[in-house]
Amino acid sequence: MSIRVCILPTQYDIIDFRQGRRPENILVREFASAAEVRAYEDGIDAIDDEYDRLEEIRVVGSKVIHSHRSEDPEIEGLLRVAEQAFATPAEAAAFCLGIADADGYAAPLLVDDTDDRFAQLLAWSGAA
Repeated sequence: MSIRVCILPTQYDIIDFRQGRRPENILVREFASAAEVRAYEDGIDAIDDEYDRLEEIRVVGSKVIHSHRSEDPEIEGLLRVAEQAFATPAEAAAFCLGIADADGYAAPLLVDDTDDRFAQLLAWSGAA
């Protein structure tokens, strides 16, 4: 059993989706478990905003060590280092993918099959 989710990376995509229009950018991600989806969401949440830039990411087994530097003009140069441990290497990989998908965006929206229009997003993405 696989679990698919759609990500709308930009604010324009989110607005289009909420207004019933086809978003320009739709990412479709597939995971083997709900734990991997949660790890992916945690990865998205690890990027604070569009000024937060990933400096380095290392995976050691099921542990992820990542550092971010702020490019916000008001706090430019601030470096954060964080470490996250997961139950499996697959969860660690999902976390890394979430970070990669969120890097450079303000607040990507994750849409799953609980949303009434999830099937429409999949169709628009070509992954249906």
